[in-house]
Amino acid sequence: RSWLQVGPSAPASVSLRPRLSVSSSARRLSVLKVSASQMPITLHLGETSVTFPFSVDNAKAVSETLTGANKAFAAKEKAERPQRLPMLEYLQKGDANGDVFLEICCNPNAYPDAFQAKALVTIRKEDVKITSEGLLSALKADVDNFLEQHG
Repeated sequence: RSWLQVGPSAPASVSLRPRLSVSSSARRLSVLKVSASQMPITLHLGETSVTFPFSVDNAKAVSETLTGANKAFAAKEKAERPQRLPMLEYLQKGDANGDVFLEICCNPNAYPDAFQAKALVTIRKEDVKITSEGLLSALKADVDNFLEQHG
């Protein structure tokens, strides 16, 4: 059964669609139905943790995008003159097969290095949309951990 907890003690609950569960006390979204080709991934975005079904192929694409961002930061640090880097953007459109909409955006020009860089992550499934900001390095670690377990 799906539920929405409100506040730290969360005595009240509100029913959502059967496949989604949102807990604001733990700040966690869980998509409970997972297809055979997808495994649950948890992204730690600051104080928010989001768990949703994700395929290994999509995780590899996100990992490649984040590795490219890390390489761009390394090139930025080695450059003798300041240079503008392009925005990091990753987009996975949700579909009828259960994929969630996932968007990752980061402006590398706003941060001095990859360890301080933050990404804005949007995850949308049916009627629930979560947008949160988290460290790029933590996002990369979560995706790499998923690939180690399932890839």
